Amino acid sequence: MDELFADVPLQLIESVKENNEKAGMIVTHDRLALWLHQFQTHGLSFHDDAPMESSMHSNQGGKLAVLFHGIRGITGMEEFAEAMQRKLLEEYPEAMPQVSESWRALGLRPDKAYVMMPILVEQIAAGANREKSEWPKALQMISHWLNYVDIYRSEGFNFSNIE
Repeated sequence: MDELFADVPLQLIESVKENNEKAGMIVTHDRLALWLHQFQTHGLSFHDDAPMESSMHSNQGGKLAVLFHGIRGITGMEEFAEAMQRKLLEEYPEAMPQVSESWRALGLRPDKAYVMMPILVEQIAAGANREKSEWPKALQMISHWLNYVDIYRSEGFNFSNIE
């Protein structure tokens, strides 16, 4: 993980840690805390972030999916981690195969995977009244998700425990 955040300026860590503690954000890795804080407060695009851009050009989408999955396990960070995953796939849809493979290795249920994909029902419904140029992206993500469901089921997982 260190190489992913190596370019983050270390002089900002103390003030960010203090802000994160005040906000109740519990993240133990200093550079990760700074990075999360930047995305929370500045609305950065992954394209604006040098470590993220570098990792995506190195085909590290799967590693980022594992990172976001870990962040989801931190109390109070689930929605934030899911939003980060959606943003990643929205900006880098080509990372979906790597992300899907990481989800499979983690045993992530398809219903949990779906909410981390940029294909929310509200967007699709709103898109029905918009230009059709946005539809291919949503259809591609739905296709990836259905493929993930097939893989999940083929490995012996079932949906009987999904509420």
